[in-house]
Amino acid sequence: MEKLITTIVCTFRLFKQPRKIGDTFKPNDIGDPVLVIGIEKYELRGERLIVWYTCQRLNHEAPKHSNYKRPTYNAVEGEVKAKYDEPDLEKYQPGKTVWIREQLYKIQEYTEIALKGTDLVISFMARPIYPVSQKEVKEKLFGERRKKLKVL
Repeated sequence: MEKLITTIVCTFRLFKQPRKIGDTFKPNDIGDPVLVIGIEKYELRGERLIVWYTCQRLNHEAPKHSNYKRPTYNAVEGEVKAKYDEPDLEKYQPGKTVWIREQLYKIQEYTEIALKGTDLVISFMARPIYPVSQKEVKEKLFGERRKKLKVL
């Protein structure tokens, strides 16, 4: 059985515009047209941009009982614009933390990868990271000390 949602890897010449979320195309290895519903990751290798897309096959029906909803949390959209060969681009991978407007955020997913001249523009969704309260920190430290001393 073929999967409704699949990952497709596409390679582009460095200055050719990559696909965006919402684009449809017909990959050579699948045959069915697909809809881009997410961007998993990207890599720059020499003069090539390699992008892993999350795609939905358009010739397959979604299960009737499916009730897909996007998670609701205080996510913000961030964007970074840098030269294609900038080493700082590695900082903007899903799972990494970044500072946006003096608040720490964790990158969740890419929303767009585009080229503007020789610059790579990466847009992403990120969720805020909140510190643990001082009271909880003290309780954790106290619990750890009790474990070490084997006090019940």
